[in-house]
Amino acid sequence: MGLCYFASSCDEDDLLEASLELSIEDFYRNQDETYTVVTDWEKLTTIKENLVSQGFQLLDFEIVRKAEIEIDIEKKHLENLLSLMEILDDLDDVQNVFTNANISEDMLEELDSNI
Repeated sequence: MGLCYFASSCDEDDLLEASLELSIEDFYRNQDETYTVVTDWEKLTTIKENLVSQGFQLLDFEIVRKAEIEIDIEKKHLENLLSLMEILDDLDDVQNVFTNANISEDMLEELDSNI
């Protein structure tokens, strides 16, 4: 998926309306009052350029991999999963490691406090 991040100075209604006209997948306001436009990765450049040409201030954009189906991980398996991911990432032939595990912030904080 493609993500475009826009400045908080953008008018939310105008940005949303312009984005919807371009057939985006999602739109939301972030906690820091900036805006994120979510689109198919193939349309990212076109949508980004179109919105910038309309005067919206682009902060950043990127293509990300996001699992369509996320799996909830039980606490008892979390440490093993993270260890496996670290081992895979350390291999010379591996460039990136991705997971579809849905790991909550609470579980990560609890794991950090136990280490």
